[in-house]
Amino acid sequence: MGPALHFCLIMMRWISSWKRHLLLIGLLSLSLGFTGHERFVELEGYFNGRSEADFRKGVQNVRAVLPKGTRAQILAYAKLPSGNYALKVKTVNGETKGQDFWIYYDLERKSVKTFENAPSHWAERPAGRVAETQRDVPALAETPSAREIVKRTDRLQTEIRDATAPRTECSHCVGIDNVPVPEPRPERRDPVRGDRERPRPDVAATGADRATTIKPSRNMEIACYSMIQQNGKYGEWGQQMSSILREERYQSTYTRAGALGKFCPRFDSLSKDDKIKAWVWFWQSLAKEESSCRLSVRHGTTTASGAILNPREGHGLWALEKDRNIRRDRGSACDNISSFAGQARCSIDIMFKTQLRRGDTASDSRLKYWGPTYNHRNDRQIMPHMRRFTACF
Repeated sequence: MGPALHFCLIMMRWISSWKRHLLLIGLLSLSLGFTGHERFVELEGYFNGRSEADFRKGVQNVRAVLPKGTRAQILAYAKLPSGNYALKVKTVNGETKGQDFWIYYDLERKSVKTFENAPSHWAERPAGRVAETQRDVPALAETPSAREIVKRTDRLQTEIRDATAPRTECSHCVGIDNVPVPEPRPERRDPVRGDRERPRPDVAATGADRATTIKPSRNMEIACYSMIQQNGKYGEWGQQMSSILREERYQSTYTRAGALGKFCPRFDSLSKDDKIKAWVWFWQSLAKEESSCRLSVRHGTTTASGAILNPREGHGLWALEKDRNIRRDRGSACDNISSFAGQARCSIDIMFKTQLRRGDTASDSRLKYWGPTYNHRNDRQIMPHMRRFTACF
């Protein structure tokens, strides 16, 4: 038994040493993280998909948020000074399928699976659900209870609107939205001078506020109609925004040919007053998508599940940066966003500087600030509202 026992002890020590070597090899392979031989990735978290390999704060190059389950082919990579990697990938599933993005690969987070060859299970399992960068109600946590609260609130607002809407004698009309706009009265001429009658002072100062036909819809909160009312006339907020858009700094740029892009195909045929009103309706539509037209709402950076909503905490109707130090680079127009006028001026100035002044339009630009205007989202978020503004279509 002596020699046999001795042999067994030697074998056990050898096996333990062998296991230790395997463990060291495994740890070494993990420490390498990314070798450059990998050709495919599968995301296990939410990633900002960028147009270039610039991941600094404040750089507005995020084209989409790629959700957990996104699969992609690696086209190129670059090692960063931090030791992490920038990966250029082409997605093979989800809403962004076929598009190229740069993503930040943090080796410590281990939120990316890498493969040298496309895994066989990719062909077997359906593509993962792709989340939007922002929900219709971005300020609420993305939980079932929050969604249910929004639905109940919308139903209640609709019931209140229907109950308080004035009745019309028009037999072919449905509610206040479809009340026909009366034909303008013929111009009167001065019997002595023979020239046209001088406009009333209020119209001369702010432009004619003719009723614009707005198609009826239940998909917009009552608060939004403080800009343009359901009868097509300006509300209190709309008058303030119209006044800002008419300022010398903005008016010529905002009313130039094609400024609203595909959001208003007939823009060039509109009068200057109607162009201004079309812009106010655009901002109203965007506010509905960003905040449900809530003036003081807080926009968090992530949902309860960890999905990325915004790179920084936002505030108000158009999700402007809440931190004044961050807004400081945007200039004096964004100094104070505590009021509607302040938020409107800041938003108008951002659009003016980053898109319109560069020759871009509201719908076509690489430097868009607002997610709902992105090319892959505006058809389902902005366009349904814009089509209600009949002068544009």
